[in-house]
Amino acid sequence: MKKIVQPLICIVLLLNSCTTPKQKVDHELETIFMNCIYSSLPDNGVELITILKKAEQILIEEELLKDGSGESYLKLYKNIEKATDGKLQDLRVAEYIQKMMQKDLDVDNYVNCMQEFMQSPKFLDSKLNKLNKFINLARSETNTPEIKTLVNNMLTVFEATDFEHNYYKYLTFLLLDKYNQTDFEIQNIDRSLPKETAPKISASALEQAFKIEMQPEEVLFVNGEKTPRNSLRKKVITYLRKHKSESIISVKYDMKIPYSFYIVVQNEMVGAFEEVRNELAKQKFNSSFDDLTQEQQEEIKKTYPMKIVDQE
Repeated sequence: MKKIVQPLICIVLLLNSCTTPKQKVDHELETIFMNCIYSSLPDNGVELITILKKAEQILIEEELLKDGSGESYLKLYKNIEKATDGKLQDLRVAEYIQKMMQKDLDVDNYVNCMQEFMQSPKFLDSKLNKLNKFINLARSETNTPEIKTLVNNMLTVFEATDFEHNYYKYLTFLLLDKYNQTDFEIQNIDRSLPKETAPKISASALEQAFKIEMQPEEVLFVNGEKTPRNSLRKKVITYLRKHKSESIISVKYDMKIPYSFYIVVQNEMVGAFEEVRNELAKQKFNSSFDDLTQEQQEEIKKTYPMKIVDQE
């Protein structure tokens, strides 16, 4: 079974990389943010940078931007209703980030960078943190906050020179993609838990399930007990070994949780199934699960079926 990986939230931030475009020295935090995204991607951000350039060109062709100048971007924000009337074609920025988060993103690097960056003193007193607070405030009021109100707040922070940096262009394109799709929160996209079976589970059986709960502050509970995320896989493995085919995992989460946190938890669950299935495959067939025939894999799955119940 291939390991599932993923991300990103509309405006939440991170750090670290190798190949990135040169950016202004006075945008140190923005450079750190974009570098972290680039370093978490398999091509170090080459495709994302290309997508950003194409997105800007689309806005120019649609006459929503006069050119790539900061003044032009500020004018776009001041006339944001025209750019979010649903007629603008998909800029592909949100789509690309979503795809990477579900498949190719280095989640561990992403999450570690995000945590380190957002806890740094420089971030806490930064323009980026102010923007982040505007987004979070809007999200707390409604799932799709009124765009004009949000943008008016953001305009109190923006300067024309900001848009010389890819961070502000990236943020703009995400915003346009999400509002034109009438779905503001990128982390709300495709939160589907991995399931291989869809069994009917009784209320009594569900009551005895292995319970995982994710809370918005990136707090994880396992069977009602606060648990470090790096302990989750071991706990799931212990449960699966004990209950085997009777195993049921119940997952509850708030839609406001960061998408990166959701994916990290999902990866740990999937990783636990991979480990116990590989373990049994070696015992029965002296081979890894992925190298088994389809018939042999189905036999292993009968012992360890992936029964995960989504209780959003």
